[in-house]
Amino acid sequence: MAAFALGAGCLGDGTDPPSTHDLSRPMDGPVQLAAPNIERGSIPTITCQGEVGVIGSTQPGFNVYATGGASSGITTANSSGRFCLPVSLNRDQLNTINVYATDPQTGHLSAPATLDVTHRSSSDCQTPILDGGVAPDPENVALEAEVTSMEPPKTGMVSALNDGNPSTFALWESDQWVPFLAYDGWVKLTLKKPTAISKIILRWRDNYSSVEKYFGADYKIMVSLTADAGDPQDGGVWTTLKTVKAGDGGEDALEYRDNQPMALHIALWLQFDGETGVTSYDELFALAEFEVYDTPGSTSQPPPTPGVCAGAF
Repeated sequence: MAAFALGAGCLGDGTDPPSTHDLSRPMDGPVQLAAPNIERGSIPTITCQGEVGVIGSTQPGFNVYATGGASSGITTANSSGRFCLPVSLNRDQLNTINVYATDPQTGHLSAPATLDVTHRSSSDCQTPILDGGVAPDPENVALEAEVTSMEPPKTGMVSALNDGNPSTFALWESDQWVPFLAYDGWVKLTLKKPTAISKIILRWRDNYSSVEKYFGADYKIMVSLTADAGDPQDGGVWTTLKTVKAGDGGEDALEYRDNQPMALHIALWLQFDGETGVTSYDELFALAEFEVYDTPGSTSQPPPTPGVCAGAF
């Protein structure tokens, strides 16, 4: 086939030089590879870490890099095509990250795989990146706490409250405290270290008596960060987290999802039981478990660079 002369202007007018192309040959164009597959469940959408490990897969031996964060190096997919790419984040903002793969033999570039990660500064980092970004579940830190009470229980032992066994319990009665009927009895947990609290659960022993109700109808939950917090009743350094009126027993769960309070001591200040709710001859409380759950990673420090990919797969 003959070659045709093609020009932007009119032929022969001298304004544009003609150009030629042999239409029997295909025109060269960019070859775009498939985007890398990103394991999105391994990457936090909000983090206070300065770096995330982007885990995914592409063709074995392909090089992978990212744009859109603060910086990214180049990593090579292993023999099975998997990779973990450390990506530094711009602080206190949304980072829209595009991840590309390239064929080192041809130089061909893939389409981008896009993900969003928001960085937020925090003195207590609450989204640790462990084993590919999966945060641990909250733990009941009360199990290792020291438990004390204003007076020993009338029935059972105070250690039953944090033994992890809901079938054991401790029972207090108001005539153990003076002055009579001025009900100011408390139970206190002292944790091993200051901890960000995500949830507190009280498990009352409702079925101890078929006649009387042995749960807390009126009570307070108080916390303190002071090493020597003092007596929750008399002059101590305490903050009231929750005042409960007309509680109904069973399981009382207090959750703190947005603003986790820090605590070294957690106190339960008992006032009235579920039978009367008002001043009576006595008040009776049977408590099986006093559970306190931490906020995972709240006291952890960010892992060192490039540790975000350590143990990724």
